[in-house]
Amino acid sequence: VETYPQVLPKMAYSNKTRFVFIVGLEGTGHHLWKPIWEACSLNSICLQPPTIPGFKLSDNAMKGGLNGVMISKPQVEGIVNVFLNNINKVISDQPKTYVLNTWGHSDWSAGGGQMSYPSFMPSCRDLSIPDVRLMAELFETVGIDFRLLVVRRDPLDVLISTTVHRHFGTAIENGALYAKVIERSMIGEQLARLDSAFYECLVYEDLNAI
Repeated sequence: VETYPQVLPKMAYSNKTRFVFIVGLEGTGHHLWKPIWEACSLNSICLQPPTIPGFKLSDNAMKGGLNGVMISKPQVEGIVNVFLNNINKVISDQPKTYVLNTWGHSDWSAGGGQMSYPSFMPSCRDLSIPDVRLMAELFETVGIDFRLLVVRRDPLDVLISTTVHRHFGTAIENGALYAKVIERSMIGEQLARLDSAFYECLVYEDLNAI
């Protein structure tokens, strides 16, 4: 499409309504965020995303939903249209921050896990990743503020976390997988196509301070 921007400019800003997504490799602390969001929810500021029948960011171990690796282009277009036609009908008119991942399962990610890079273990695991560029475009289209928190961690610590501590696979298996993820710059290439105003970068070791 001639008008499709290579770098998506951020035009939607709001102090009232925001949607937040945590970006990071497996082992960069996705599970650490849950108590943070739960504490935030005590003041009714943070919420899980509102139900939209027919819309999910991920489903069935990342095989389905907007980010699904096993769905067709017409299916993606259908999911996009459901979102565009309904999102403004279901958000609160009170100031809220909606958290899209890292807070247990929501209607938007039932069966979709934490949506890390990569997420779950299908045969195409290195392709089983969220697409925050696509998410950002959807929110920009409807004029809703969408933000990313990008978490970085030492690669060796990531490997130890996913192989020694959580038994996802051997260091050799996961080392090869993460080498592929990093070599293809799966996160970096998505962020490179977004206005830097969409995201803030955090260091894993600094999360304790939060």
